[in-house]
Amino acid sequence: MRYCVVHALRSCRIECLLKAYASKALGSEAAVRKRDIQHSLDALWKLAISEGLRAAPSPPEWVSHLRHLHDSPYFLRYSTEVHGIVLPATEPMVTELAALLELIRTQIR
Repeated sequence: MRYCVVHALRSCRIECLLKAYASKALGSEAAVRKRDIQHSLDALWKLAISEGLRAAPSPPEWVSHLRHLHDSPYFLRYSTEVHGIVLPATEPMVTELAALLELIRTQIR
């Protein structure tokens, strides 16, 4: 259970980082609040890239893996009828997540 909580927090961290970048670039939170974007890590990644985030055009595999758990039906938040979850490996996720944080931090200043 502990690993699910940690991965849920990592998913939320990625979501918040990408929303912060896109909101700052667009000057508004309106785009990141749209229903089809608000919790979609892939959609948020694409939006941030389209607004100038200097990162890979496609998210790393671990982001896409977390997307399946973080997005609807929200397996990491509501474990109803879920009997097992395959989580992405801790590495390179932790290292790349820290790098993404630093990248966004330098680009939104």
